Amino acid sequence: MEANTLEVLKMLATIADNESDRILQRFNYMLISSTGLAGAFSWLNEQQGRLRPMSLGWLMLFLGIMGALLAVAWLLSMILGRFYEKRWFLDMDEIIKNDPELKSLIRARSSEGARIVRPNISNVLVLYCLIPSGFLLFWLGVCFVSARLLFEADCRQLYMPG
Repeated sequence: MEANTLEVLKMLATIADNESDRILQRFNYMLISSTGLAGAFSWLNEQQGRLRPMSLGWLMLFLGIMGALLAVAWLLSMILGRFYEKRWFLDMDEIIKNDPELKSLIRARSSEGARIVRPNISNVLVLYCLIPSGFLLFWLGVCFVSARLLFEADCRQLYMPG
């Protein structure tokens, strides 16, 4: 085992761990932002009797578009973050597999040497993708409802002026 190989392995482990932390950080930021937008939508929905229908419709449409864009960015950041995280772990596995001394030293990374079964990370990824997808569907629904509200308000102005 060369010292250089061990240094590369340590560097890859650090990068992979940092990427895992960044995935969780991005998830939390996006969750807080999406929840804030949902709270603004809820408040706006309560103002239906106080605001003119056209104003309410445009504000709701704006929130819907912003929320949908945020949900798409959230979904893409989760998918790409998981791709990079997995890439670094695969690089580490390749280094361990190609160095017999290192392979015998680090047996816990392989399934035959592990004392416990490693948790299935894909289940976490599904959760990380389901939540942004749910928000995306919600915001697309908000866009649809607000567009309908704008259409109805515009029709009322055209046919019942004053």
